Amino acid sequence: MGLATALELARRGERVVVYERDVVGNPLGASADRSKAFRFAYADPFYADLGRRSLELWRTAEADSGDSLLEQCGLLYLDVAGAEADAVDVALATIGAPHELLDDSAIARRFPGFTVPDGTRAAFDPSGGFVRADRAVSAFARLARDAGVDIREHDSVIDLFDELREGPVVLAAGPWSPRLHPGLPIRTTLQETVYARPRRSAPFVPGRFPVFIEAHSGYYGFPLHADGVVKLARHKRDLDHPALTKQGQASAEFVAQCRAFWRAFVPELADAPLASSRLCVYDNTPDEDFLIGRASSGVVLCTGFSGHGFKFAPIVGRLCAQIVCGEPTDVDVSRFAPARPLRFAR
Repeated sequence: MGLATALELARRGERVVVYERDVVGNPLGASADRSKAFRFAYADPFYADLGRRSLELWRTAEADSGDSLLEQCGLLYLDVAGAEADAVDVALATIGAPHELLDDSAIARRFPGFTVPDGTRAAFDPSGGFVRADRAVSAFARLARDAGVDIREHDSVIDLFDELREGPVVLAAGPWSPRLHPGLPIRTTLQETVYARPRRSAPFVPGRFPVFIEAHSGYYGFPLHADGVVKLARHKRDLDHPALTKQGQASAEFVAQCRAFWRAFVPELADAPLASSRLCVYDNTPDEDFLIGRASSGVVLCTGFSGHGFKFAPIVGRLCAQIVCGEPTDVDVSRFAPARPLRFAR
């Protein structure tokens, strides 16, 4: 988000300095990974439309960088209860996007890799897929440097408010944001991800096997990508956890839970050898809407994205640049206002 904002500001003729506490593509950051889901498939038409607006900007970033960043292999939004899949299908229809609503029989015919309980419904979003996250971060950094942005790696900001003397400040520090701006309604929690290598690759190539989300359990997964692996993670806000100081592997308990999920929903992956695993830290608001806007401190906040923000990086960068420059924003950002009432349940 910070690099996308820097690029937008530089293209407006602004002098921009980016401070990165480690290196661009920091492996401890929430945005670091091989892949992030891309989708219009939300039950909320607001986010479905934000995804639609992001697509054109991703394609522009690809053209400008000369790199392939977004794979639209389709996204299957599964729901064993059915109601949320129905809502996603309605939201896709509301924004005029392609959409299909599948019952359990149709899911089995269309995507034979899946085994789903009777009564499961799924909204299929053919516009969905995944962003190659590591490539995207590198591409935005390269484009920003080419536009004149000064990216200073291994340069931690100690006192954010002291930096205000140099001009407008945008805080896009992910899980480190609460440390730099105390009082933010942000909770940081530990997340785990595993990568497995299927014994047969053909059933899991993009196109035959989609990116998927299972609404009830929170698990989400990816087709074969990045050195021949599939990915599985779980979207949930668990116990509080500070930003990471070193990278680690997923717990044996989480690996066992993933295998149980695969056994129930994608049986062929249940015993697939694990290639690797990793940890990351979410930074979330209580309502899972982002923080985008000028805080009472004067800092422009650009944080609280974890779990579903990466896909919106180009449009978020544009919105933040518009706020910094006092321009009208492409979308109504009042939903992201830092001053909105936010409290975590105890």
